[in-house]
Amino acid sequence: MNLCARSLAIFLGLSLGVLAGCGEEKSDSSGQDDPTDEPLPSEGLNPGECTDGADNDGDGDFDCNDSDCAGSPDCSEANTPGGCSDGADNDRDGLFDCDDPDCASDEACAGVDYEGDDPGECDDGLDNDDDGAIDCDDEGCEGFEGCEEDEAEENCSDGIDNDDDGATDCDDSDCDGSPDCDPLGTAANPATSCLEIRDEGVFDSDGEYWVNPDGGEAFELYCSMSYEGGGWALISLLGTCSQGTIQDTVTDGTACSYLSPERVTRIASAGDEVMLRTGYTFYELTQYTLSVDSSAVEALRSTTGTWHNGAKWSDWDWAEPTCPVSEVVTGWPEMYMACGSTTGVHWIRQSAGFYFHQRTNNGGTGLNELATTWIR
Repeated sequence: MNLCARSLAIFLGLSLGVLAGCGEEKSDSSGQDDPTDEPLPSEGLNPGECTDGADNDGDGDFDCNDSDCAGSPDCSEANTPGGCSDGADNDRDGLFDCDDPDCASDEACAGVDYEGDDPGECDDGLDNDDDGAIDCDDEGCEGFEGCEEDEAEENCSDGIDNDDDGATDCDDSDCDGSPDCDPLGTAANPATSCLEIRDEGVFDSDGEYWVNPDGGEAFELYCSMSYEGGGWALISLLGTCSQGTIQDTVTDGTACSYLSPERVTRIASAGDEVMLRTGYTFYELTQYTLSVDSSAVEALRSTTGTWHNGAKWSDWDWAEPTCPVSEVVTGWPEMYMACGSTTGVHWIRQSAGFYFHQRTNNGGTGLNELATTWIR
């Protein structure tokens, strides 16, 4: 090979080597890429950069004028040069320019009204700046002494004064209405029925409880939680009486009494069953029968309803009426009767000065027995 050809070969080889080297990535001895990339500079990336007077990211914008500083505590609406008149929400609090309380003392907002800029505006019940928010609901009243949110008693049964107001659990008014303090069946938390109280499981003893069957005025009822599964409301206690009287509540101590027709209709509106019980004392009501369909309770939902509507019972055979029912049945509490004190059907019938019941399988009029009516 002559000298010119050899020189040309060497030149081409060196050129190819240089080009090949340009395409290689720099690697360390482990063969991994050398991590030389760094995050791009940003105004506010480091503390103090939004107030140091320097253009830290070299984009031509300084401090709060740089969008990177938007939302920084150092860049409130007023701290941003021109921030109270630039049409921007510089601190990203949802308020623009003079609508932001930060701008209250800015010259650009002189004469502009906002809630809380004058004494008394945060508790006067007025929308002083016409922005749709009144008093403490307005951002301008943030920090006003009367606008702090009160901590509430969060747990009403832990024995701790959660809000440090000196009142613990149910002694704290924050717990008014709490199930821990006002269980279902109390005056502050009336139930729909005795059955609902039983199902809640807080009370399991017979006694008086508060109910409100239909959203009207609440009242007390005597509830049996022990007999026939519990949840029964007592609506009458009659029998050996010269005269029965209407009572607000019928209890074990109010013999010869019954609830008003209006109250009975309210109780029946939330009930499905009727039970009749008889015995010689209130705590020895050993004879009973249960309704087996809805006819019995449906009759009680009307002040003039009677059990001549076809109501059927689990026990007790009733004597057949011997005269027109329409002549003698008047509705609660005289629910099921006909003419004749010895042959008729009676629940409950006043005759010869006595309220009494009669059925064919208990041997007569039952003048010596108590007769009680219950709804569940």
